[in-house]
Amino acid sequence: MGSIQPLNTIRMKKLLLLMLFCSFSGAILLAQQSTRKEKQIVQPIVPAPEQLDFTSEKQAPSYNGGKQAMFKFIYDNMVYPADAKEKGIQGDVTLKFTVDVDGSLSNIEVVEGLYPSIDAEAVRVVSKMPKWIPGKYGIRTISMKSSIIIGFHLRE
Repeated sequence: MGSIQPLNTIRMKKLLLLMLFCSFSGAILLAQQSTRKEKQIVQPIVPAPEQLDFTSEKQAPSYNGGKQAMFKFIYDNMVYPADAKEKGIQGDVTLKFTVDVDGSLSNIEVVEGLYPSIDAEAVRVVSKMPKWIPGKYGIRTISMKSSIIIGFHLRE
């Protein structure tokens, strides 16, 4: 019987060590899980109010009355610069601008110019345009960039 006692003691020690190991491992795992949960609660991902869903439908700004009405406005208001007319300069001017939320035009710039006085006339005419229908992203009205090509052609 003297040899059975030490065997049981060794088994008990091993069992006790195994139980301690398991309980510490479990405690560590629980601590890691609770830390992860705390991080998720502390740092929730909340979209900014101005963020829009990328699937929203985008609608470009447009001239009130359509393209025909826009080109009629340009034709009625454009004055061919005398210096360019004398030199026989003709061609196209490309402008870009922003259509603001209220439909007004701002940041009018010449992208591809033709001749200084012609470029200035193109900017002048576009800056005189009445308000446009602003662009939309989903149901929200937003400022958007737009562009236009204005032709300057001499008539004989």
